[in-house]
Amino acid sequence: MNQKRCQSYLELIVVLLMNSKAARCEILKCNQSLVNTDLIQTTLQSASVLTVLRRDCHFSNNFMELIRQLLGLYTDKPLQGISSEFVIGNVCLDMREFSKAREFYEQALDIFRIVSDRSGEGNALALIGDTFYHQDAFYQAIKYYKQAQAIFLATGALLSEAMVLYQMRASYYFMSQYAQAIELTERRLVIARELLLRSLEAHALHEQGNNYQAMNNISQAEKCYKQSWAIAKEIGAGELQVQNLRGIGDFYLSQGWIKDAIWIYREGWYSARQLSYRQGEASCLQSLAEAYLCLGDLEKAKKYNQESVKIKQDIGIAFVQKPVTLVGCDYLFQGNFTDVERSP
Repeated sequence: MNQKRCQSYLELIVVLLMNSKAARCEILKCNQSLVNTDLIQTTLQSASVLTVLRRDCHFSNNFMELIRQLLGLYTDKPLQGISSEFVIGNVCLDMREFSKAREFYEQALDIFRIVSDRSGEGNALALIGDTFYHQDAFYQAIKYYKQAQAIFLATGALLSEAMVLYQMRASYYFMSQYAQAIELTERRLVIARELLLRSLEAHALHEQGNNYQAMNNISQAEKCYKQSWAIAKEIGAGELQVQNLRGIGDFYLSQGWIKDAIWIYREGWYSARQLSYRQGEASCLQSLAEAYLCLGDLEKAKKYNQESVKIKQDIGIAFVQKPVTLVGCDYLFQGNFTDVERSP
């Protein structure tokens, strides 16, 4: 890449960083000739250097957002057929303009197929699935996820496959089709162990615990939560430890071991407070309220329930357990892959 071309990429990156998501769409349309793998490479190199120099959390987050918009979410390697249509689709997805995003992804899908970029094709199919997923059209989402998974499986892109399986599992889970969710999570566990990704393994085990709990197979759920907790403790995944403690507490409560459940929920609550993990704190407080209600201690049940509600209001979350796709970028760049809850 010559110096003049590199300077053009750097100037485009600066302009993109300085503008809002909405403005980025128009900027990308006007600079289509610069949207290619060299732009991605230049952005990645610039990010690694500038984030160290700036040591600015907001700047770093902004750069990571831009990288995600250029890459998409389901790619193990740079896409060869990258296009402005694909990147604009990613920007629209970030802005929750799902119909618009789908339109651009479909255009990008045609381009990826023309240039025989299988990685890009799988990425685009998975992201089209995401546009349906975020609109609760789970059957439609699964249709595209399955096509993407077949490509990732055929090309050996195991990390990409694991990510799309996460979305497929969530879709089945929210349709109460738990047997399918369990099957897909087992495949995620196979991939995690093959790639020696302990974080992915821990999260998949936690998801499996959720699947079994939803099927009312509490003993199997408890086993998964305990395995996940052990790995989370080993790798220092504090928030996941809290989530698993709550799951183990649920098992104790189901067995009528109420005092043991309360002890576990309190452990989770204290850990969440130390981590400033407000969402986990609210969840554990809610579980404590339920446990004290089982004991007939209405005063404590009311107290913990009110504390839980207050935190939920403070952080602005309606506790609906639906994973957000954008969390996938955290896994790609930081080695984390955590369930999160949708904002209302």
